[in-house]
Amino acid sequence: MQTTTTSNREYISKNPIRSTIGAIGVGTVSSIELVVEVIGTGRTLNRILNKQLLSMEAELDIELAQTKSMAKA
Repeated sequence: MQTTTTSNREYISKNPIRSTIGAIGVGTVSSIELVVEVIGTGRTLNRILNKQLLSMEAELDIELAQTKSMAKA
């Protein structure tokens, strides 16, 4: 029994439409995977930046409180 490899030249030349559809499908899946990775990376970066901003805000609140207490003294 002979198996047919869908990526060899003979198969592609005998089945151009099927080969094209297969290639488009593989490209589409790869593109979707890339988009999902980009979205995940964006979300991770957003979380990191939000934590950093909250930390900076807390530090500024502490400095403001110290400045107010020094101004009263």
